Amino acid sequence: MKKRLSTFCLLFTIVVVSFISFILPGNNITQMIFLGTLSFIFGIYISTTASKKKCKKIGKVQSVFHGILTSGISLGTWILNISLLNKPIQIFIKHDKMAKYIGALIYIFLALRWITRRNYDKSIEKVCSLCYTGMVDNLKKYNEYLEKVPESINKDIEVRD
Repeated sequence: MKKRLSTFCLLFTIVVVSFISFILPGNNITQMIFLGTLSFIFGIYISTTASKKKCKKIGKVQSVFHGILTSGISLGTWILNISLLNKPIQIFIKHDKMAKYIGALIYIFLALRWITRRNYDKSIEKVCSLCYTGMVDNLKKYNEYLEKVPESINKDIEVRD
């Protein structure tokens, strides 16, 4: 699943950064709102998919937290790309819009890949772990099952010599 997760993260990054860089207007606030919203949805999707696939449970609070975390990381990376990280790429690529696009693509993909793997593992760890009350309930059901007296089956068995 990890390889598929990285591929999905790369496709998400290419689509979102391409849309932000070339289709949306040059207003940074609009771009940040769009990036934050889609990253939030992406984080929720990764978290719910991981826990649902592993133990067929969904932690809604955990998924929202992972969505917020993914959104924050991608927005922070976008801001750093605009202010600091874009300068080394502009040395090699003179076209400002293309340098901004390539820089955002590289940096946001690396950040999202890291946070996606973290969220995937943490979602499985937190949601799929069995809490104390769940264990007690399962043990009570198991004890009730064990305390049942089996029905006796009276069959006359004929013994022949």
